[in-house]
Amino acid sequence: MEKRTTKKEKSGLLTSKAGFTLVELLVVCAIFVIITAVVLARQNRFSSDIQLTNLAYQVAISIRQAQVYGLGVKGASTNFNTGYGIDFTAASPNTYQLIADNNQDKLYDQAPSPADSLVSSYQLQQGAKIDNLCVTDAYNSKTCSKGGNLTSLDIFYLRPDPSSNISANGQFSGGVSYNSASITLVSSIGDRYKCVTIYQTGQVSVNPGVGACP
Repeated sequence: MEKRTTKKEKSGLLTSKAGFTLVELLVVCAIFVIITAVVLARQNRFSSDIQLTNLAYQVAISIRQAQVYGLGVKGASTNFNTGYGIDFTAASPNTYQLIADNNQDKLYDQAPSPADSLVSSYQLQQGAKIDNLCVTDAYNSKTCSKGGNLTSLDIFYLRPDPSSNISANGQFSGGVSYNSASITLVSSIGDRYKCVTIYQTGQVSVNPGVGACP
């Protein structure tokens, strides 16, 4: 039997029902938006963590630099017995300083003669800042700038002793160095922390934190 063709078939005007509905397109677009948002959020956190880790190591390396200067042959003016140290101030959470201890008292002061002098000033980048400064004494008692009365933290080195001379607010604990000190760094978005811990023995370590250093 011969198949009859319709007028639409003859004129080539047959239409196809294949394709996407408007609802399907909206669902696909929504999925793409969600995936993109998740990827960008994770990327921002990853970048923030990398930047904060780099800054924490920058602080640790600066402390090591002060130790090398104090034990090495670098001299301020003509005095090669000068000590060197790092000064942190709670009121300046974005900066810290490398100081020459010209009077060799292992403290950052400007009154005695010769007065201590500024060697370098360091600026924290990428919006990160120092969130907390802490010291721990021989009785394992901790004093911090956050919720405490610590306003400044200094770590000095004087040859031939490689140990850290840690002081708070311009003085030692009972006339001797604190057992340890910690600097907590926080990311620009406030969700990542890194801790730089300095021990009296001279050890410096960098470790992740969850809001406070150990």
